[in-house]
Amino acid sequence: MRFFCLSRFPKLSRLSRYSLTRKSAALLLTLAFTALYTLQPAAQFGSVFAGEIEQPVIIAHPASVSVKPGDTVEFSVTAQGSENLKYQWYYKKSGWKDWAVWKGHTSAATSATANSSWNMMQVRCTVTDASGSSVTSDAAVITLEQPLALLSQPQDVTVTVNQTVRFSVTAQGSGTLKYQWYYRKLGANAWSVWKGHTTATTSATANATWHLMQVYCKVTDASGRSVRSNAARLTVDQPPAILTQPEDVSANAGKAAAFTLTAQGTGALKYQWYSRMPGEKSWSAVKGQASATFSRTAEKNMDGMQVYCKVTDQSGRSVRSNAARLTIIPELKISSQPAYVTVHAGETAKFEVKASGVGSLQYQWYRKKAGKSDWTLWKGKTDPSISAVADCTWHGMQVYCQITDEAGQTASTRTAVAMITKKSDSRYIIRSFTVKSNKTKIYNGPGTNHTALGTVNAGQQFTALEWGSDSDDVTWFRFLWKGKDAWISRNKTKVSDEFVTIPHRSFKDGGIPIIYLSPSRQIHNAYAAGSTTEQIQMYRVGTALKKILEKEYLCVVYMPEVSMPISLSHRPLDAYNKEADVYLAIHSNATPSAKTTAYGAVGYYFPGSRQSQKLAQNMADEMGRISPFSPTVNSKTVNGMAAFDNVGYGEVRDPSYFGMISVLAEVEYHDNVDSAKWIISNPDKIARALANALEKTIDMQKK
Repeated sequence: MRFFCLSRFPKLSRLSRYSLTRKSAALLLTLAFTALYTLQPAAQFGSVFAGEIEQPVIIAHPASVSVKPGDTVEFSVTAQGSENLKYQWYYKKSGWKDWAVWKGHTSAATSATANSSWNMMQVRCTVTDASGSSVTSDAAVITLEQPLALLSQPQDVTVTVNQTVRFSVTAQGSGTLKYQWYYRKLGANAWSVWKGHTTATTSATANATWHLMQVYCKVTDASGRSVRSNAARLTVDQPPAILTQPEDVSANAGKAAAFTLTAQGTGALKYQWYSRMPGEKSWSAVKGQASATFSRTAEKNMDGMQVYCKVTDQSGRSVRSNAARLTIIPELKISSQPAYVTVHAGETAKFEVKASGVGSLQYQWYRKKAGKSDWTLWKGKTDPSISAVADCTWHGMQVYCQITDEAGQTASTRTAVAMITKKSDSRYIIRSFTVKSNKTKIYNGPGTNHTALGTVNAGQQFTALEWGSDSDDVTWFRFLWKGKDAWISRNKTKVSDEFVTIPHRSFKDGGIPIIYLSPSRQIHNAYAAGSTTEQIQMYRVGTALKKILEKEYLCVVYMPEVSMPISLSHRPLDAYNKEADVYLAIHSNATPSAKTTAYGAVGYYFPGSRQSQKLAQNMADEMGRISPFSPTVNSKTVNGMAAFDNVGYGEVRDPSYFGMISVLAEVEYHDNVDSAKWIISNPDKIARALANALEKTIDMQKK
């Protein structure tokens, strides 16, 4: 204890001037000391009490740190007390009960290299003065920042049904780690959250559906980083069992028949199918049938066959499925196909089919009229035998029937065709010819590449039964020679024709005309402008005309593919077979000489038909109304049979031979730049003019 120095307290010093008793002075000194002790901190007593002993005091405690393994960790403590203070640091690792001396750490500030075992280790320092008095600091904590990592993976587990299964994972990382387990059952594509399984070790009661289920754990640290464990597989050991039995199968002979089952058991299952035919007592193993599905082609003699499957697990335990039966379905057969029908317009056409199948049969007929691309359901035609009154639009119409039985089998008949025939086979050109030269060769076909039959002399006259072209596009006539068909080149003859008058056709009072459009095939006739040809542009006009006629008029319109030739046995015969009333050939013209130019439409007609000439005139007139050019042609209509030594233009001659109203329409000249451009730019206008001409000629009725 230090003693007061009165000289440091003036007021107390003045008290000595008075006569104080020794007892009074002692009391006063005690009061003064008490006051000073109350008002001043103990640390200041040294300036007050000479010789006072000072206890060590911790002014600054060591602070907790967060480091990585291998980093330097530093701690310090600040203390006050007498001179020669001594320091000793202590440590206590996570999980320890007692503190241990940290050897070598004996200064106010100390450091060391952190290692992985120090996580959550505590350190503190004890300060001791020379008198042996000591004080201990608060503890500081070392937190190791370490990468998130899995130290152990979950392992595959084999259990029985209803046994507890456990999966475990150990991990290290910073802060509190979070765990979430996931599972994926056999056959599943995606993983699912295993709800409620959020600890490092998790458990559950296994059931049969868990067999070969996989699980994994996702571990996340305090910073949000995560790591995923390996997947562990759960094997649920269970005796083999059939989950779904094979069912009876019905199949057509020649089609695949399949029986299938599903089974469960431990490990890879083995399957063996057995079969027994009707009348057999024993079962036989079926070779090659060693999967969950039995499949083979059904045969008629398999009707009533039975099959079952034996399933064996990896431990040799086996189970047998129920037996299933194969029934051979009688094939849906068409025994009688619908036949082609040839009738006149107004007569009844009949189509019939005969078929057999399972149970009662259902019938549905379909039809597609000539020139159409889509089949349509023939409403109300649902019997095996149907009939209806034919009209001219039926010509070339196709029909078929689709049949369905109670087993769901379907079959379609072949296509039958309705042909509407003319009531007369008259020909409207009677062609005679006279041979020009002696010993003119004749052949058994149209062309010199055929076999020569002999020769005929000049002046001999014959009647041409028909005509055709050879490979050089030279016309040949067929005639009867010594009871044989013979052919002679037109160049070797002089032709004389007799034209039979073609009957007048009018649709003023109803009826549906059939119109055959034949655009030019002359691909080599180049236009003077536009880098195009007569064939391309005339098919544009023909397409536009067909669209107008079908949309606005009561008529049937046909237009052949460009590939079909124009000779007698092709487009004209096709038009005749389709019962065409009008054959309109659509062309563009060219002047015979490059030195001349011409404008205007020209219609080439058949002289044996007044309506042919009328259609040619109406066509030229309608074209004249829309053309921007003044016509320079000598005549708007020309006898189409006067050309080529009276052989005539083929698309006037040949359709007229079959009795159609035929016109070859040259709509304008394409060898002029200006008229070529006009044709290219106005296919719809030209088509409209041709439609007007047809309406005026045969009195077509609008829809």
